[in-house]
Amino acid sequence: MTLLRNCWYMAAWSDEVGPAPLARRLLNEPIVFFRDINGQVAAFPDRCPHRFAPLSMGQVVEGGIQCRYHGLRFDRTGRCVYSPYSDQPPARASLAPIPLVERDGFIWFWAGNVEAADPATVPDMAFLFQTPTTDLVRMHVTQRSSFLLGIDNLMDPSHVPSLHADSLAPPPDMFRHARYSVIREEGRVTSLWRFPDADGEFPDHQWLKATYSPPGTVLTSAGLDMLSGAALPPGILFYNLHVLTPETATSAHYFSADIYDRAKVDPDFASQRAALLLDQVFGEEDDPILAGIEARMAGEDFFALNPALLPIDGGAVEARRLHARLSEAESRTARPAGFDTLNT
Repeated sequence: MTLLRNCWYMAAWSDEVGPAPLARRLLNEPIVFFRDINGQVAAFPDRCPHRFAPLSMGQVVEGGIQCRYHGLRFDRTGRCVYSPYSDQPPARASLAPIPLVERDGFIWFWAGNVEAADPATVPDMAFLFQTPTTDLVRMHVTQRSSFLLGIDNLMDPSHVPSLHADSLAPPPDMFRHARYSVIREEGRVTSLWRFPDADGEFPDHQWLKATYSPPGTVLTSAGLDMLSGAALPPGILFYNLHVLTPETATSAHYFSADIYDRAKVDPDFASQRAALLLDQVFGEEDDPILAGIEARMAGEDFFALNPALLPIDGGAVEARRLHARLSEAESRTARPAGFDTLNT
């Protein structure tokens, strides 16, 4: 699996980076995150340039990250600003900062050529906050399978009545009479389901979309409240956001957000919803089946295994093809400087 490089991947939720260093493997590279004295987030390869100790094992001191092994300290630019052995910290002991953008509670990192990193191209998630009381149930967990298998899963909500019958409990025939189509737009793919009412008509509000935007975002949207089944007020949509970032060739960071109106729910709604989605829906249902698929594929290419595709697979298949086209186009140019390529 060759990954896109010159693009922004999600690294963390803002509240995951606090007063202590955060270690995270992203695109098979150990990275350390911390906040400087002004609260701005910074990130470097998680390796001290002196003797290669993990910087994440150190601590944040006076706004810089300090290596636990010998006490060298680095500011957010990667410059060594303190050494316990000299009044002049060694200039050659420096770190290459990883481009970051923090916005709307998301932290994004650039995985390719740093000269090509353009903050203007960071995914804009401001649209999620539709009212003054809109909030997100923010979740993060490690998926035990490749990020493309996660995208397959998210582009195909038709698995929900079978796999999630004991948790989300949708009608078992929810998708049997739905109208399904795939929408291909510039740089993204959408799976669209429209659902009939009791009279067999297809009301404007009874639809569900799953939209893939490279490299790893799937936005589920609906014209009705998927928690209650009720129609939503004009101009308001139901959203679930899913962002996947490869950890290794066979694992991924899965960030998800359920949208809700905190003015209309109990104070413990967010914690209860997160427990349901992380512990049962993902932990007991999605993750085990995806890990099983990963094991059975045994490193083989998805299409090389000649899957018996159904019409409902159209969106997931087109998402894979879009990612492959973009990866091939990028590989035809000079390979972007950045993280190691994940090959399986």
